[in-house]
Amino acid sequence: MEKFLKIYNNAITIIVLAILGGFCGYIFGDKIFFLKPFGDLFINLIKMLIVPVVFFTVINATSNLNSHSNAVSLGGFTLIYYLCASTISGLLGVLLAYYLEPGIGVMKLPQEFLTLPKELQNVAASTNVGVWDFIFGMIPNNPIKALTEGNLLPILFFAIFVGVGISYSQNKNKDTLIKTIDAGSDIFMWMVKKIMFLAPIAVFCLIAYLVGSIGIEVVYLVAKLFLVIIIGLLIWVYVFLGGIASIFSNGSYFKFVKTIIPLQILAFGTSSSLVCLPKNMEVSEKLGASKEINNFVLPIGTTLHMNGSALYYSVVTVFFAQMFGVPLDFYTYILIAFTAALGAMATPGVPGLSLTIVMVLLVANVPLIGLPLIIAIDRILDMFITTTNVLGNTVYTTVAQRIFGKKS
Repeated sequence: MEKFLKIYNNAITIIVLAILGGFCGYIFGDKIFFLKPFGDLFINLIKMLIVPVVFFTVINATSNLNSHSNAVSLGGFTLIYYLCASTISGLLGVLLAYYLEPGIGVMKLPQEFLTLPKELQNVAASTNVGVWDFIFGMIPNNPIKALTEGNLLPILFFAIFVGVGISYSQNKNKDTLIKTIDAGSDIFMWMVKKIMFLAPIAVFCLIAYLVGSIGIEVVYLVAKLFLVIIIGLLIWVYVFLGGIASIFSNGSYFKFVKTIIPLQILAFGTSSSLVCLPKNMEVSEKLGASKEINNFVLPIGTTLHMNGSALYYSVVTVFFAQMFGVPLDFYTYILIAFTAALGAMATPGVPGLSLTIVMVLLVANVPLIGLPLIIAIDRILDMFITTTNVLGNTVYTTVAQRIFGKKS
């Protein structure tokens, strides 16, 4: 049984079933629509867990910020840097998706794809809002109400605030609370893992339905999406991160490119930021960061600093908005990038498809019906995204060393 599960729930099986589902949808057309409820069951289960997973994971990730010396200044700056860097990464993803239009190309869509489900119509903040509406919209008047209604941006803000509050608390029961939250996070992660066993079958059912409804053009759109994400990640690594490293590290741009090669190979092969942590520390030292800075920055960054993921979520959200004809205005694009940056903190530990994609889609009022298209390529993209996340973490150590090196 264990051998069967290992074969059933791996990347190759998901890709094969995605291709098979697309083939069945192309051959049978609307006769294959009876499979859709099986796929919808998977999406509803994912939506059921998005709020508790995000809430517990973000609190867990931010509750240990004050566990190091010099943490008040370095920790605060680190958190701000991570948020700003991931937001800029998300904005890059939004811009690329906006101008390259990976979601444009379907000649016609069934009416059901052009109408938002009732349960999504009030989830996100309304469009055509001003700057202050955007800012105040992040702060929940009633956190419990935000949790029960699934209003995700205020939930993120509240979870980060709670996590930071726990981090700086001097209460004698602090460790007990952290362990409780960690246990809650593990429980919901266990539930996610069990639900993800349905992913291969759900991918087959819903891609068959999507291709049967939209046509073979959807394969062309996914190929464009994949290309736009890769272009964005390459620009981020070799232009933005390379530029920052050249300014703050002890060396040239070419030294940076040469030094990161072993780390890139390890990150690409393992798709795990945690596995890369020892090599990450070694490479950071070669770029000029001290052990003290590395010991503080890299473990936290492995959890919180997901600039590649933020770019990925932003591109995917704009892609689906284009594909399903959901109008987005300027403030919604900013909202997508910012939510992707905040939501990237909830990425670690979630197998396969990241629930953060679901969160950003909900905030932007984009239907979730296209999720199987992402599941089909998520495992492949994860190698590129993890590599970007790890390199972003490495580059920040050079920034922290330059600013706080003498104080640590």
